[in-house]
Amino acid sequence: MRTAITSISDACEEAIASHELKKVLAVVLSTGNTLNEGSFNGNARGFQIQALLKLQELKSGNGKTELFSVLVRSAKDNLPEMLALPGVLSTSEAAGKENFLELEREVGLLIESMASLDALLVKGDQDSVLSSVLAAFLARAKSEPARLRTALASASAAYDTLGV
Repeated sequence: MRTAITSISDACEEAIASHELKKVLAVVLSTGNTLNEGSFNGNARGFQIQALLKLQELKSGNGKTELFSVLVRSAKDNLPEMLALPGVLSTSEAAGKENFLELEREVGLLIESMASLDALLVKGDQDSVLSSVLAAFLARAKSEPARLRTALASASAAYDTLGV
């Protein structure tokens, strides 16, 4: 769990700090404004990130050229540093496989399990070897679920700052 949460936090930090990503988004916004010139949407100051998924669907009038291909060729010719984006956002692929709801559920289950174990120890035979081993484990591990919950909340806040 800690690895997944760290992956999300790192990816958010990379995205926020990436000048290459900002350039890519600026080019996409500029292209959209050019295509929509003269319409209500022609002077947009931003766009929803989900619009990026539609770039491959937009084709030229003859239906042979995708807007995405034109943008990549233009970037390659005019702004080659933009092509470094995949290397700059090295943790985004791993972070994209994570799910906040699933991580929150897992942290919640871990907290419940620790509480159940604690209750079991209170009820159980305090003189047994198992009780002493479990008590030692609980003493060392008791604060970890709270740290995971805090780290997950921090990763979620970082994700929210991206405006996705």
